[in-house]
Amino acid sequence: MNNRDHLLSQMIQLDNRLRDLFTRNFEHVLQDYAEMTSRESILLDLLHRHKKMTISEIAENFSITASAASQLVKKMEQSHYLKREINLNNRREIFVSLDHKGMKFNRDLDDFHLSIYNKYYAVLSEKDIELLISLNKKILEYGLKIQQTENTDEA
Repeated sequence: MNNRDHLLSQMIQLDNRLRDLFTRNFEHVLQDYAEMTSRESILLDLLHRHKKMTISEIAENFSITASAASQLVKKMEQSHYLKREINLNNRREIFVSLDHKGMKFNRDLDDFHLSIYNKYYAVLSEKDIELLISLNKKILEYGLKIQQTENTDEA
């Protein structure tokens, strides 16, 4: 194993240990949403970031049929996590957005993330945090570039 592989292996181990540590803290948040599947929580996160999406956009994000996406939305709508609205510019199109329980879920998640960062990243100076942000941006930009190349190759 060369030095780079050794360093990457250390990163993976540390990442796993941090994830375990954060997950233990996350269990109290999960208790309130025990009935929710991972796909449902991902959809709530998507809608939190995009504000509203169509059924086709949801289907595309999950690589499922529009019918399956519609069933997912219907289930979450009945539980007041999501709501549907007709697009006034195109009455055949329906927008999906967060309902009051979906908004509460995302507020709880945001509060949790902030508490984790305040608790565990307190050891970092502002300069360290700026460096971490810079490194994460670099990794994200490279990852998006790779993804775009892969999507272009598939087409």
